[in-house]
Amino acid sequence: KPDSQDFYGGDYNELLNFEEKEGNIVDIEGKILGHHKGFWNYTIGQRKGLGIAYHTPLYVIGFCKEKNQLIVGEEKELYKKEFLVSDLNWLVFDKLEQPIKCKVYITYCKKAIPAKYKN
Repeated sequence: KPDSQDFYGGDYNELLNFEEKEGNIVDIEGKILGHHKGFWNYTIGQRKGLGIAYHTPLYVIGFCKEKNQLIVGEEKELYKKEFLVSDLNWLVFDKLEQPIKCKVYITYCKKAIPAKYKN
């Protein structure tokens, strides 16, 4: 099964003109488990290619841009019941003034799930 970043097939740092910026790979408690060469090379849910050994499989569960950290955790730490989205791009109106019920796609290949927009 192809990984989510296999659409390009080249060096993303070269494509995006990013400098390699090493940072730490940490668990949810902040313990350093390894190092990365740019967290933009990883996606949430990624398990392969982390380059760290651990007693259970680890997955990318988040990023801390301010500290240049890639945050990893066990599979159970991937799942969330809610999340916050910001800087939305509304196509049909400038902004919403009140909460609405809607459906969202978490990833392009999954089914849309019920959601609620709140100001």
